[in-house]
Amino acid sequence: LKLQFLYLIASRVGARQMSAALWVLAAAAARAGVPPCSICADRLRANYLFQPYVDSERVMLSWEVAATDPALKGLAQTKFRVTAVDAASGEVVWNSTLAASDSVGVEYLGARAAGMRVVWSVDLWDQDGVGPCACHSGAADSSSWFEFALLAEADWRNASWVTRNDTVYPSQYKNECSFYTANPTAVVRRAWTVDETRTLASARVYVAGLGYFRASLNGVPLTSAGEARSICEPGGRCVPSATAREPPPSYLDPPFSDFGTRVYYSAYNVTAALQRSRGSAVLEVELGNGWYAPFPMRFWGNLNMRQTMAAAVGDPKCRVLVVMAYTDGSEEAVVSEALSGTWTASNTSTVLNNLYLGEVFDNTNGVGGDPAPVAEAAPFSTPGVALQVSPIPPVTPQGPPLPARRLAVHPGAAPTCAPVGPSVLADPVPPNEVVDRVEVLDTGRNHAGTCRFDVAWNPQAPAGATARVVAKYGETLYPNGCVNVMTSVAGQIKTPNKGAPCQPPLAFQGSELRLKKGAAAGAAEAVTWEPSFSWHGMRYVELHVLSGGGVPTLTLLPNVSLTCTALRTNVDEALVDWASTDARLNTVLAMSKNTFDSNLMSVQSDCPHRERFGYGGDALASGEALLSRYDFAAFYAKRAVDFVDAQRSNGGYTEVAPFNGIASSGLGDGSGPIGWEAYLPEALLWLRKYYGHRSLLKELYPSVLRYAALLDANPPGIRAGLGDWMPLEPTDVAFTGLNFARSSYLAVANISNLVGNASAAALYTNRAAAVRDAINAEFLNASTGAYGAGSQTGQSMALYNHIAPNATREQVLSVLVDNIRGAGNVSGRGNGPPRGGAGPHMLAGMFGTKWVLGTLSEHGLSDLALEILTQESWPSVYWMSSNPYANATTVWETWYFSNNTYSHNHPMLASHEQWVLNHVLGIMPAPDADAFSKVLIKPSPPLLMAQRAPSQTAAVSATYRTARGPIMMAWDLAAATRQLNVRFRIPPNVAAVVALPNVPVHTVGSGYHTYMTTL
Repeated sequence: LKLQFLYLIASRVGARQMSAALWVLAAAAARAGVPPCSICADRLRANYLFQPYVDSERVMLSWEVAATDPALKGLAQTKFRVTAVDAASGEVVWNSTLAASDSVGVEYLGARAAGMRVVWSVDLWDQDGVGPCACHSGAADSSSWFEFALLAEADWRNASWVTRNDTVYPSQYKNECSFYTANPTAVVRRAWTVDETRTLASARVYVAGLGYFRASLNGVPLTSAGEARSICEPGGRCVPSATAREPPPSYLDPPFSDFGTRVYYSAYNVTAALQRSRGSAVLEVELGNGWYAPFPMRFWGNLNMRQTMAAAVGDPKCRVLVVMAYTDGSEEAVVSEALSGTWTASNTSTVLNNLYLGEVFDNTNGVGGDPAPVAEAAPFSTPGVALQVSPIPPVTPQGPPLPARRLAVHPGAAPTCAPVGPSVLADPVPPNEVVDRVEVLDTGRNHAGTCRFDVAWNPQAPAGATARVVAKYGETLYPNGCVNVMTSVAGQIKTPNKGAPCQPPLAFQGSELRLKKGAAAGAAEAVTWEPSFSWHGMRYVELHVLSGGGVPTLTLLPNVSLTCTALRTNVDEALVDWASTDARLNTVLAMSKNTFDSNLMSVQSDCPHRERFGYGGDALASGEALLSRYDFAAFYAKRAVDFVDAQRSNGGYTEVAPFNGIASSGLGDGSGPIGWEAYLPEALLWLRKYYGHRSLLKELYPSVLRYAALLDANPPGIRAGLGDWMPLEPTDVAFTGLNFARSSYLAVANISNLVGNASAAALYTNRAAAVRDAINAEFLNASTGAYGAGSQTGQSMALYNHIAPNATREQVLSVLVDNIRGAGNVSGRGNGPPRGGAGPHMLAGMFGTKWVLGTLSEHGLSDLALEILTQESWPSVYWMSSNPYANATTVWETWYFSNNTYSHNHPMLASHEQWVLNHVLGIMPAPDADAFSKVLIKPSPPLLMAQRAPSQTAAVSATYRTARGPIMMAWDLAAATRQLNVRFRIPPNVAAVVALPNVPVHTVGSGYHTYMTTL
């Protein structure tokens, strides 16, 4: 009782009046004296990430409410208390007191200081008022941490931007042609002695890079993937979890941004590394070009990113700060600067690096060179440029390595594959070079990533022998078995360009090694190299192994092996444990996941090779499909900021963000087409619906109003956009454009309502209604139900987006269904096939695909939706995986096969992922959901799944992890009886509206629920 009284005092008087130890003791005693808790907080996140570094103006805390017994129903959090402790001092820095608000988006209001690690814990009170409740077990953890990085310019302690000294190691980037000559990457280096007379308490390294960078300490690469996950106690002590794994290596830091507006930096905890250093520390930062130093290639013959991104390009540079804190309270800092001579730079053997063309490794002239003092780069901390710790997870390896399996080896004397052609590097190739062989390798699936080269010299080769290995990456093979690079060529650069005479005539993805043997004849020698500053979209690799150095009769490099690694931004997967009896559906889901995984290198890109740009239209079409697969709470918040950073002076959003000059059929002033501009307001509503991003809506609301004002001006581009992209039948672009304007008005109205601007909400609701009426007046044939020519895109758009009047919806649906069922034998396109198969087929493009599938299931036609998605004949997504041309493992850019122009790895036609989550599984956030606070449980199982199952019974199960906890779903359906058995589990604090066939619509709370009904 005395200890419970102490707990009561602590909760009243606040943190600073009691020691953290007494607080913990009192809390534990109080918990011991209450009835068993039914809930506790789990999976604590700050700014939607686990144990992150933060420097934002607001730190938003979230947690899942976990059930101590999953079988219990009706569980809910009614109150919470957050307690935050300074990990260094043990002092309580914030106590939220009892609050009855949400478990998502709780703003931290405690002390802030650069370098302060905050350990925070959450106590909950359940639906019966029982509490405080907290989880502290192996599976659940009610305490966690976040750490403030650098909060102001002063926290950088006068660290300078530095680069190599141009007078010692001159940059070759003097004119356009010089970009294609040897220009080695630089390594910036600083050595210092760690004071071993004091005990090191903590150490951090902060690195900002313009251009990609890779940092290492004492030869060990640093990773921005965070730390091994800790289990924390409320008093401030954190220890690694027993199940924690070391964080993976990170690639392609920093995230892509508009460098003229915002630059991201990385923070590293190097405490343990310096404690092991025995007093000596060497920090190295290798600088690559990345997005900051693009080559002056002419995409599509004219787009030069060095010109269109001129305010955000330059030579690579970095800014570095090391902070060491000791247990006696003292600190020591090491900052990047050029005056003392302690920071040096030297060259590496990577003599060319480019995002698209790849990298060239050359050790024929030795490695590096003598270090020379760095030079101070031009000041970059200019007003208006934000320097911010990365708000998203880094790019990391995904899954096990992909060993490249040999498909064929072609002797050089009788070449089957085309010659490798001139090197992307203009410097001369080794003399007397002959082709030893060409190998074709298969990594097993189309993906995006990089490959490690392991090369062994022939021991009999003499010292000084030279050889070359050139890799060409591609998505498909030609009929002769050689790699086809044409679908992945950068910017469609496939012929010489007189305006850019030095760029490659064929800008294929490649890697090149120029090697020289150092060991004498009779001695073995091997080289291992992995590119650091590029990635490639590929399945196949064509290796050209060339021998030089006057030893033509000897195979100099008998063994060249590749091990490839798939890469993407390390967002968590939300859809897990998927199982289905339908093999075709499983195939198309595997294809879309491979596609999504390939296009997440800090932006959601259109393709992983040819362009790699963050198109708004592609994200609008497939965005909720990716939200159905991943936790995008932080990733899409960063993408929203990307588009706001790129917003034009007229209020328009750009076609791509970060902006690079692309502006096709836009609304003026460099803005994008209407369907691409419509992405940002919709994405903000997704972020609120899926993740509870309330503060972000308020922060970006002025930007949304500027965009709405542009629509109010009724620019002609609204009726002249790009329409539905890549369909097999046309739809009037004025029709689609007006639809996007209406959806934008509705989104602005909804956002206005959420931020409390009722007058704006009413205004834009009325404007959306006026656009709807104008669409129906111009395009709807009320007697037939056809919009325009009755395309699949047009009919489904009117139904899915609630444009069609209620009185005509059945007619509109009938026209859509007739179109789908009559879409057999459609004329072929591209390189094949010449004609489509019989029966129902999809003809819509990237927007229409989502609308068609969703509309069919909403009207009880899930069988037809599944049929057109998994048709064995062209066109369908499943056909891409099994056809005479190329059996895809990713979704293509076009419905038809292309062997020269179009990408084979494009997310835009993969919106079926959303259809699977919402209609096959039957998990859909309600329109007014706040971080999945309300979910619609409405599976629409296709009977076709049961009819084509060997057992005549279909079954599907999966878990979808929401911001409030996992929703588990399983159902089985018998073909003969049409009996449907549904089992699902809802987490606490979520209301589920159940809408099953032949079951009255009703609402249930948390726990397991079971139903038996019939279709």
